[in-house]
Amino acid sequence: MKNIFILTFLLFTPVTLFAEDNSSSDIDYYAGGSVSQLNFDGESYTGYGVGFSAVSEKFTFDAGYAVFDFDGHDLDVTGAEVTYSFGSNFEGSFYVGLDYTSTKYKWYDSESDTGFSIGYHKITPNELSWDVGISDDDGDAAFGVGIRIPVEENFGIGLNFSTSKDEDDDRFNMANIGFDYSF
Repeated sequence: MKNIFILTFLLFTPVTLFAEDNSSSDIDYYAGGSVSQLNFDGESYTGYGVGFSAVSEKFTFDAGYAVFDFDGHDLDVTGAEVTYSFGSNFEGSFYVGLDYTSTKYKWYDSESDTGFSIGYHKITPNELSWDVGISDDDGDAAFGVGIRIPVEENFGIGLNFSTSKDEDDDRFNMANIGFDYSF
């Protein structure tokens, strides 16, 4: 299940793509919702999530919550991440990040992990934005890509995909579509 945490967190990360024009403030805030499809071991599971982000020229902060229906039982995933960009988030830059995820499934005790991420993203309010990144928690790496398409002022739609393998060589794939509103 650790890979589910990593994949879900990678899907929270592109929420940072939903920034508002930085000319009016030092930090831009936005909120969004998403629907995700997780494929694992020949089965598909649907999840729903919400997220909040704050973006400045050099830093991003993301927090999110998602719930997946696993054969009638909820898998709850909560995550947060802070990234530092070596250039400008608004012009495109390499970044590094630290993340934390916590999960709860049925009667099992909650599990939590910390990890790191690296990648390149461009956060632009009125143009196509994108993110390419790799995340690693306890040696389980995940790769994710995302784009954000502006629809109108303060509103956009994001499409994301993540993939990972666990220690048993099982593959996890997750696709996500979401919306955002900046304020």
